[in-house]
Amino acid sequence: MRLRNALLSGYLGLFATGVAAAALHLLARDSAHANWALLAGVAGSLAAIALGMLMARSISKPLERIAAAARSVAAGRFEARVPPSRIDEANTLALTFNDMAEALAAYNSTSLDRLLAEQRRSEALLAAIDDGLVIVDYRGGIERMNRVAARQLGVDAETCIGRSLDDILGGDRFDERVRDYVRRQATAAAVEPDLVLGDGDLRRVLAVTLLPFDDLIRPGLVMVLRDVTLERRFNQLRNEFVLRASHELRTPVAALAMAVELIAEGGVIAAGSREADLFDTVRDGTARLSHLVGDLLDLSRLHGGEKLEAQPCDLDALARAAAQRFAALAANSGVDIDVACPAPFPRLMLDEAQFSRVLDNLLANALRYTPRGGCVRISLEREGERIAIAVEDSGSGIPAAKRSRVFEPFVQVGADGGGAGLGLTLCREIVERHGGRILAGTSALGGARLSIELPGSLALD
Repeated sequence: MRLRNALLSGYLGLFATGVAAAALHLLARDSAHANWALLAGVAGSLAAIALGMLMARSISKPLERIAAAARSVAAGRFEARVPPSRIDEANTLALTFNDMAEALAAYNSTSLDRLLAEQRRSEALLAAIDDGLVIVDYRGGIERMNRVAARQLGVDAETCIGRSLDDILGGDRFDERVRDYVRRQATAAAVEPDLVLGDGDLRRVLAVTLLPFDDLIRPGLVMVLRDVTLERRFNQLRNEFVLRASHELRTPVAALAMAVELIAEGGVIAAGSREADLFDTVRDGTARLSHLVGDLLDLSRLHGGEKLEAQPCDLDALARAAAQRFAALAANSGVDIDVACPAPFPRLMLDEAQFSRVLDNLLANALRYTPRGGCVRISLEREGERIAIAVEDSGSGIPAAKRSRVFEPFVQVGADGGGAGLGLTLCREIVERHGGRILAGTSALGGARLSIELPGSLALD
């Protein structure tokens, strides 16, 4: 109200002065008086203009203070306040602005406290985890790492911020892999080959897993490092023991199997007698023992780093040959075997003998658990850079509790498995030696599904 009244008074004064000057000029009887009247009018007008400028200055000054305070708040300085003004309207605006600034300061303080609390919780969580954690951004730069990871890698966590993994590890293994993983917007965890650091007694083996996190603004991933030095050392000792024991058992088991066959050829046991039943039990047990020793030897060789003899192979032909080998057994069991493969399918660089063994083991397991009238299917497909082979059946399936352990040694799905539980372990070793992975799941046929994923780099076309 005061601002409006002041402006109105100023304009009225300026107008009245101009009118008075004009009236005097017109009423003047001679030029001298007219000139004096004009000068008086000009002087009054100038005085009114000066007064108007002074009033405008008094009005704009509080507005400038409010604008300056607004710029301070926008820059994050929430303590800025506007002093009271003698102009009612400006004073009301100043009070409203101060209330807003106080509300923003309170909100910012609350948000900051919340962020600090979240950060403290995150730090406590990172410190409590036994595994090493490294948070990497989309460019491969390290954003954060916990103390466990710093100790495992033998670095100072603070000096690693902003640097790349390959920079601190002195190689070219991770950076491009991380960038590709983020660029493809991968969602599944990726298990990387073991990271070996140091030599001799200081040698450490770290299992590496990449876990992407879904953040559209700042994509990246978490690298999980687990020290498996003792585990790998134990596995090595166990494999050496198994290899030595298998070699020691192979000769007497082979001699026992030969003796059993010689007795069978001699026909010294009457058919249908109790001795014949016992002899059949001995022969079956000897055959299973011989098969077990062979599996142990093969597994030990794979663990010992036996090289694959990769050569161009037609995977479709390998699958159909495996199906043909089990055709008679399937017919006797009343089970159909089907092979589905899109044409043309690329040739792959594979160890033909080893991969044929994988298919044989998967088919043998599928037929073992598929009832009469069921079906076993082998399917091949190529999805982008991934090559998939699946063997599925309409049998009883694999219990969910055993799917994560079914590839471990001596783990059997059912009590009547009929094997030693090494077949799927061998399959996993052979597939992983080819750079792939094997998974257990549920088939669309109602039973089990064992699927193999191979890298597209094995394809020749």
